[in-house]
Amino acid sequence: MLTLLTRTFRMVVGLLAALLVLLAVAFALARLGVHYLPEYRAQVETRLGAAVGQDIRIEGLQAHWAWRDLRLTLDGVRLGDGDDSVLLPRLEVNLDLLASLQDRMVRLNELVLVEPRLTVQRDSDGAFRVVGVGIEPGAAGLDELDVLMAQPGRLRVQGGRMDLLDLVHQERYHFADLDAALDDVDGQRRLAGSGRLPEGWGNRVRFAVHWPTDAEQPLTNGPVDVYAEGEDVGARVMERMLGRPGEPPYAALSGSLELWASFGEGLPQPDGRHRQGDLLVRARDGAADMPYLFRERIPFSELDAEVAWSLNDDGWTVNVGRSRVLNDDGEVHGRVRVDKPWDGAPFLDIRASIDGSAGNAANTGRYLPVAIMMPALVEWLDGGILAGTARNADVVFHGRADHFPFDNGTGRFHVRADVADVTLAYHPEWPEITGLDGALRFEGRSMAIDATDGVISGARIREARASIDDLQRSPLRVDGAFSGSGDAYFDFLSTMPAGGDVLAGPLGALQLDGQHDLQLGLVIPFDGEPVTIDGTATLNDGRLRLPDRDLAIDGLDGQVHFDQRGIRSEGVTGRFLDGPLMLGLSTDDTGTDEDRIRLAVSLDALDAGRLETALTGGEGLLSGVGAAQVDVRFPVFDADPEQQELTVDVAIASAMDGIGVAMPAPLGKPETGERPLALSFRIGADGLEPLQLDYGDDVNAVIALDHEAGLQSAALRFGGNPAALPPSGSLRIDGLLPALDLLAWHRWADDRVPDNGGDGPELDAIDLTVGSLAVGDALQFRNQRVRGERDVTGWLFTLAGEDLAGELRWPQSPNLAVEADFELLRLPVPDEPDVDGEPAARDDALLAEVDPSTLPSLRAQVDRLELDGRLLGSLQLLGGPDDDGYRLTNILMRGEHHTLTGTAGWLRDPDHRTELAIDVRSDDMGGLMSGLGYQDVIRGGTGRASFDLNARSAPVPLALETLSGDVSLRLRNGHLTQVEPGAGRVFGLLSVANLPRRLVLNFGDVFDEGFAFDRIDGEFLIEDGIATPGVLVMDGPAARVEATGPLDLKERTYDQLVTVTPRASATLPILGGVFGGPPGAAAMLLAQQVFSGGFDRVAQLRYRVTGPWVEPVIEPVRRAQQPAAAPLESGAAPGNAD
Repeated sequence: MLTLLTRTFRMVVGLLAALLVLLAVAFALARLGVHYLPEYRAQVETRLGAAVGQDIRIEGLQAHWAWRDLRLTLDGVRLGDGDDSVLLPRLEVNLDLLASLQDRMVRLNELVLVEPRLTVQRDSDGAFRVVGVGIEPGAAGLDELDVLMAQPGRLRVQGGRMDLLDLVHQERYHFADLDAALDDVDGQRRLAGSGRLPEGWGNRVRFAVHWPTDAEQPLTNGPVDVYAEGEDVGARVMERMLGRPGEPPYAALSGSLELWASFGEGLPQPDGRHRQGDLLVRARDGAADMPYLFRERIPFSELDAEVAWSLNDDGWTVNVGRSRVLNDDGEVHGRVRVDKPWDGAPFLDIRASIDGSAGNAANTGRYLPVAIMMPALVEWLDGGILAGTARNADVVFHGRADHFPFDNGTGRFHVRADVADVTLAYHPEWPEITGLDGALRFEGRSMAIDATDGVISGARIREARASIDDLQRSPLRVDGAFSGSGDAYFDFLSTMPAGGDVLAGPLGALQLDGQHDLQLGLVIPFDGEPVTIDGTATLNDGRLRLPDRDLAIDGLDGQVHFDQRGIRSEGVTGRFLDGPLMLGLSTDDTGTDEDRIRLAVSLDALDAGRLETALTGGEGLLSGVGAAQVDVRFPVFDADPEQQELTVDVAIASAMDGIGVAMPAPLGKPETGERPLALSFRIGADGLEPLQLDYGDDVNAVIALDHEAGLQSAALRFGGNPAALPPSGSLRIDGLLPALDLLAWHRWADDRVPDNGGDGPELDAIDLTVGSLAVGDALQFRNQRVRGERDVTGWLFTLAGEDLAGELRWPQSPNLAVEADFELLRLPVPDEPDVDGEPAARDDALLAEVDPSTLPSLRAQVDRLELDGRLLGSLQLLGGPDDDGYRLTNILMRGEHHTLTGTAGWLRDPDHRTELAIDVRSDDMGGLMSGLGYQDVIRGGTGRASFDLNARSAPVPLALETLSGDVSLRLRNGHLTQVEPGAGRVFGLLSVANLPRRLVLNFGDVFDEGFAFDRIDGEFLIEDGIATPGVLVMDGPAARVEATGPLDLKERTYDQLVTVTPRASATLPILGGVFGGPPGAAAMLLAQQVFSGGFDRVAQLRYRVTGPWVEPVIEPVRRAQQPAAAPLESGAAPGNAD
């Protein structure tokens, strides 16, 4: 800066010297011209030229006399020849004649130069001279100026123009609107002026020079005061006037400048080469430029400096003894000395203190000597300090610039700054440190930042140090102790360049609660080498949880170590769902592409039910407590993606001992016993890869999931072979099963599997081979294969097995009918429901929520219907829903000797109601019974039966207590067989629960030897589960049997009177064919009592039958003429009644 001021002053003095030469010429012209009149212009030119030693041309000369004043006007005065001659368009000289006569010398009132034009040249050695007037540098010295400046009166220059020809830089500059005035002000002589600077140099410049009026030689011997100011002066002024070609000056100022200079011993000679002096500099709203230290101009709003400067043959010196600079970054007070030899590096002695403004840390790069610093360090500082405040700073730079950083002790570079609320980006790929408080130090080659407070990824700094031992070759070292929340550490790990890509996904789904400690060490090279990391996180009673699930690991304690390669932990403990948890971390170190980070989690007491509730909301599928293990393998942090696939592998395993699965077979299991479960999947570059599931040794599944779209496709395979993933949008089930209960799975799925409404994949293929395919306890199909395929029209099932074969079409549209086309349907004979004496358990809720009107229509054809291996014939069913419910409008079964027709309905008005109307005709009743599973019950015979029944319940299970309707039976000319001893089994004959069996005349459990009958007729009226026979009679060659009285179907009890009328004692077997409840019971009683003692003793007997069906009480009804008969137990032999 001081060099700039010195050389600027030297330029101004040179220009003034040239101007004063012209003024001296004008004074000589005025002094001689007063003796000549205007008509002697040629003589004036000759005399003036001789006086100044130059050719002079005058275009016009005028004289005006005004009492004591003489005014001369010279127009078009030109000094010298050529383009660079000096042109004075007008010269006005006003002489005080009286004073001149009195003093015997010329006394000027005023001398005016109007629009003078001249060219000043700066030679290659830096000296200035006026071109075209033949005056060499130094020829018009300060003595001549003293003579001119000592003249009384006023001297003025108006509208002058000057061209500066700079041979140093080979450029020409134009100064315009030059005005100057020399006069007396406040007892002092003053020379003041102004002018417009060349383009790029600024706007206008003004100056003033003061000296005492009584000084004989003020400019030569002093004292002289100089003041100058410039508006928006650019640094280009000093760069062009003071710098050498290709070499900018060491300092320059721009802005609105003010300079004060005092010369107690006079001005130096104006040759433009040797200068020295003192300056007081004041500048406003400008910038300082020191390109050999700083890469950019430093703006200021105020600048005040006391400058001493000197130039000599060896170089130049600027000494700023006291300075003050104010800008938006703060206020600087300092002292600067610069000694610059012409052919060497400068010696700098800079000592400054800074009182910083808020937010100034972001501009730290402005004030660092970046021109003599390592480029990598400069780049780091540029991007490293983003915000904050340097409150106080001290700067010392002492030594030659080319000796920096003073390794040999020849100098010192020292910076210390107290910083607050700094944002430090210590590495472009690592989380920033914010709110940093501490001290910044530069000492020689080293740098250190000691932090006492700050935040990194939400963790609070307890203490930290960032240091560089050698600013030109050492890496940045960061060592610190931090304390913060778990989420803050997760953010740090997720964003760090080493491993952040690997950990971002898993950690992003988790939250770690609690306050934890972190010890971190980083080594960050500036040469592109990888960052070295050494960190330890200490968990203190942490809680790791899934934010969107009620899942958490509590009480996490332990240390986790990590570096640029991976993570290690000797053991972290915690609790998961109130069970103990052990977490281990390790990193392979073989140096191969197979190296992985392994996370191993051991759960010794996992509450499966609570886990299910947290994951799904609770379906009640899992129960109990058991052990499980989780193994996760990550890529090492420094894995090369070009050499190794960056995947995460997850494996979950459990023996399932102690854990129950509430699902039907083959997937369900009790809590006791083991059935190993293994789930594994991989997360790759394209996201989650298909999940592999193994359950026991016979269940395998593969599942494709998308984290946004959910389930994409899946396959489930039974039998041990691995499943194959189907195309997207497809679900498939196949394999081998020993048994499968369709009814159990229907009930399970109906409660748990929602209708997806068409979103996501749907089951579209089934291929199962089942050893026993069951429909509850009612149906069972052996060695059955079921293949199903789904297309846009619906399902097509192909069935092949020992008991069922054919096709079933289930349409997609609910408006179309389900079509069954079976070649074979083999049904088993139903078991007796009261084998143990009690009604079979009934599931009243099985169809309670089913609306029959929503069921699909049905068209079924069975070519071969068998019952327990015996052919019944063919079967046709036709039905569909209506507004009231569902109706089978056609039931048709045809056999070789029989036909069954009927209708059925399942209605809701408003509760369930079942209707059944069946008509059976047969010309071989024995064959029909045999087909229904009752072989050797009856031989031959013809008959007809009709049923017209209804019940206030769903068809399954049928509520017998609500059963009402009529039953009609007509049998002719047959023979009952398979008579068994004992009266107890006969009561099953009248059980409406076994009505289908009894109505086909299975009397084998009544008589030992059989019974021939001519007819059996029965008419039953059933109301609310009470069956009352209107007619129940059997006639045969041996006897006639009749029964009256109700049967309670709900309570399963008898209240009947049975009358037996024998035909002859030889016809004992007839009693074995008794039909109807109490009559049959009475007949059996007679078979036990009478037959054992002889039929001839009995003509007609009546018995009362009461009590439960399994253990009825049989009592004879005595007649007055008949001896009393003892009551019989149900198991007593009738022959012992008397």
